[in-house]
Amino acid sequence: MAKKKILFCIENVRQGGISKALESILAFIEKSNLDIRIFCINQKDGPYSEVFKKYFYRKQGWLMYALSAYYTEHRGAKRAWLIFVKAIGKILKRLFNVDLLSQTLSHEAKRISKENFDVVIAFSEGIITHFCPLINTKKRIAWIHLDYKRYLSYTNNIDEKEIYSKYDSIVIPSKHCSNSFTQVFPQLQDKIVVIPNFVNSKRIKELSLAEENFDERFACDDVFKIVSVGRICYEKRFFEIPSIAKVLKERNLKFKWYIIGSGSEKESSYLIKQIQQHGVEENVILLGAKDNPYPYIRYSQLLAVTSLTE
Repeated sequence: MAKKKILFCIENVRQGGISKALESILAFIEKSNLDIRIFCINQKDGPYSEVFKKYFYRKQGWLMYALSAYYTEHRGAKRAWLIFVKAIGKILKRLFNVDLLSQTLSHEAKRISKENFDVVIAFSEGIITHFCPLINTKKRIAWIHLDYKRYLSYTNNIDEKEIYSKYDSIVIPSKHCSNSFTQVFPQLQDKIVVIPNFVNSKRIKELSLAEENFDERFACDDVFKIVSVGRICYEKRFFEIPSIAKVLKERNLKFKWYIIGSGSEKESSYLIKQIQQHGVEENVILLGAKDNPYPYIRYSQLLAVTSLTE
């Protein structure tokens, strides 16, 4: 009996909640009789875990590399390439009314359709949700990881009713998020399936006990250590941390607050500016993304979550 072919589509697989959720699912189903592949727009934008390397859909077209310029902030030579691609897109739109983004997505979808996947899963919101209905397949599943009503406030209330109507099932990780989505699209309620995110507690414990070459900025003394983990973006509200740290510092508390994660150049620069303005450079330390953040959590006294949605 031939294996069922499953394609997970995602914008990128860098450190972050969505990629962690996908990694946990893959670890859970990897021994099943399924042919699993991952399609990623920013496939070249590593680093990747060994799990993702094993499942990458390798036949990504060259146009998708150009498309990735729309979603990735670069510096130096790569930034020049980004500016060039965007300029070409504007010229095509102005002179020939050709949408480079739409045309590239359509072209890539036709290539993928030839692989005859049984199920295609849009595992992240936004551009991926719009991309998957272009792929010919027996079944489509959309996966929503957020409070959809709040998400609309970030997207100028974009109307995605027609897009989500093209999916056979819509997976949402909590009842709260399900209710939020239903309030926007009550007519799609019958398509919703609530499946909490997979948490491999055994694996997390193993990772926390792993031998780790700690970042030299991570204090090994008896100072009170706070850690926050996540993508540096508005929703995580890490920019609130410097003002909180300033209050703690004024009360003469000895502490270090470590932020583990990466984000856009714009968001990261704003966070650094907030740290400097509040005078907490020695207290709030950006460690960047870490493949394994769990030992840092283990050796800290407090895990602080400042996110709007968690």
